[in-house]
Amino acid sequence: MSQQHGSPSSRHLQEDEILTELKTLSDSSYLKSIKEALGENSKLHIVGGLIRDLALGKEIKDIDLACVLEPEKSVELLSKSNINTYDTGLAHGTITINIDSLNIELTTFRKVVDGENRFSKTIEEDLEGRDFTINALAYDIQNKKLIDVYSSLADIENKKLNAVEDSSKRITEDPLRVLRAIRFGPGLGFEIDGKLKKSIIQNKELLKNVSIERIKDEFCKILMLDNVRDCFNAIKELELDIFIIPELLVCYDFEQNEYHTEDVFNHIMTVVENSEKILDVRLAAFFHDIGKPASFSVSEDSRRHFYNHETIGRDIAQKVMKRMKFSKAQIKTVCNLVELHMRPFTCGPAGVRRLIRDLGDNLDYWLLLKNADKSPTMSEEDFNKEKQSFLNLLSIEKERTKSPIYGKMAISGDDLILIGMPPGKEMGKCLKYLQEILIENPDLNEKDFLLTKAREYMENNV
Repeated sequence: MSQQHGSPSSRHLQEDEILTELKTLSDSSYLKSIKEALGENSKLHIVGGLIRDLALGKEIKDIDLACVLEPEKSVELLSKSNINTYDTGLAHGTITINIDSLNIELTTFRKVVDGENRFSKTIEEDLEGRDFTINALAYDIQNKKLIDVYSSLADIENKKLNAVEDSSKRITEDPLRVLRAIRFGPGLGFEIDGKLKKSIIQNKELLKNVSIERIKDEFCKILMLDNVRDCFNAIKELELDIFIIPELLVCYDFEQNEYHTEDVFNHIMTVVENSEKILDVRLAAFFHDIGKPASFSVSEDSRRHFYNHETIGRDIAQKVMKRMKFSKAQIKTVCNLVELHMRPFTCGPAGVRRLIRDLGDNLDYWLLLKNADKSPTMSEEDFNKEKQSFLNLLSIEKERTKSPIYGKMAISGDDLILIGMPPGKEMGKCLKYLQEILIENPDLNEKDFLLTKAREYMENNV
């Protein structure tokens, strides 16, 4: 679901304002339909991040509901009212309701008993098992009542991240909460409570028992925040890197050169935070200079260099993303962006054509990455001039691509066979050589000229 309820704001909402928003939401046609279908005895509540985000003045994107009914009973009652549902975690008591083109999660009240999740009868028991107080808010739809058992609104107002009751117990129940504490603490500009921080330090080794897919999910959510630097500073302070991306460790305090004002780690954080909130772009920003420490050299004049750091960075990105089980398509996109991030705007017409060829559908993402990676030693005016010149050349080239013969070489492998070139690797190399000639000057795409060049190639290489 992605629908805004209430207005985004830069200030925290007061309790009466939150109640007004929640009453309005609970009176919406789709929640009324769900409430009527489940009946008054369902004890239906709004739960989860919606109330937290509402209190923070943030845009509301997802609605999570909880009730006392077991999932099979909820499905039965909703079906009788012609409301569609589908299974998204029956074992955990969760179904997804599809209504008015919205997807709304409904979960049965739960409690933890002897380390196991079991169904519960009250919202209070359900909230007792939540991770942090800021996530332990609920709204009783039937009685129009806000339930704040753990002074959650006060913690939001004071920007404090506290665990619900016993912090050590909360972490050991689900060690992923170590990373969730980063996302909901520094990620929201909140200070992690001392007891919670101590529990994180004592139990962080348990992250080794968490599936890499869940760690990846938290890593991606952190990358999409405004306060990425604060999150990774906390990760550094708590020594959590080794459980997420140990490859980042060498970037801390690694000095760059005269073209930069920050060390490698802080430069990476700056570029990520400057990036558009598109996951592939933010991933590329995160990995774009991670290869610098491994590529470091010092010339005779004492200048610091990072030759080929983009290819090393590409390989690191590929290794990390494979380990984290990203999709092949996403790995390919991010690695492509990392490998080509050093291509300059001042590449000329041939360079523009190479970028179109080498980036394909990733060209727009490359432009976003270049925007975020602007050199701090270059003025905004000079950067914009270079960029605009590039965009002008790109516009000209894109107009050329509309031609039906664009990208089609005037000769083929069959023509090369006719002049005596055997099929195989050497033919492929020859065709690539001819393509490079045409990248430099597309007007040379004539059969006689290319055959002449092919014969020259054969004399020198075959």
